[in-house]
Amino acid sequence: MKILRLAIFSFLIVTLFAGCKGFSPVFDFDGLGGTPGEYYFKGTINGKQADWKASINSLSGYVIGSGYTGGTVFAIIGKMPNLQPQLNLQFTANPASSDFNQAVVPGVIRLATDFLPDNSKQWLQVNYIDENGKNYYSVDASQGGTATVLSVTKIAANSLHGRQLKIKIMFNCTLYPSDGSSSISLTNGEATLQVEEM
Repeated sequence: MKILRLAIFSFLIVTLFAGCKGFSPVFDFDGLGGTPGEYYFKGTINGKQADWKASINSLSGYVIGSGYTGGTVFAIIGKMPNLQPQLNLQFTANPASSDFNQAVVPGVIRLATDFLPDNSKQWLQVNYIDENGKNYYSVDASQGGTATVLSVTKIAANSLHGRQLKIKIMFNCTLYPSDGSSSISLTNGEATLQVEEM
């Protein structure tokens, strides 16, 4: 049953990205005012240290991307050319406000235990894709992980980009593979990523 729900969720995400006007396929931060290493993910995944730093217009290093649908916020970092490995943080947008600048707010955030969580609360879902393309998800009824949004910096629109949110977050969670094999741990996770309003 879990694999079927994962397949449905994956289909929804692909469909959302394909048809969403709020998804930015520009996987760099040229024009965002960023500097090399400003956007990153670090932590321990399955006992191995990860230290990914985004590079400007990189063809072989780590790059960032984002999406905002009005109900869901996506922040992605992945390694070119095929975005593997990749970390995708999916936030249920702040139900207290429809303003983009308030889509994610600082504080403790729950890790979702269902792929379609209650939209009246803010949730986080973590999707990790390893270097071989294997998908892992934090969503599970037994998820006991923690996450805290440390800061959200608002960045004004410019001639190249819409408004952005620079999100810094710390998190720990168990990651469950889509094929039903053994779970892995993500510990001491820390990331600074951006989300752009299109």
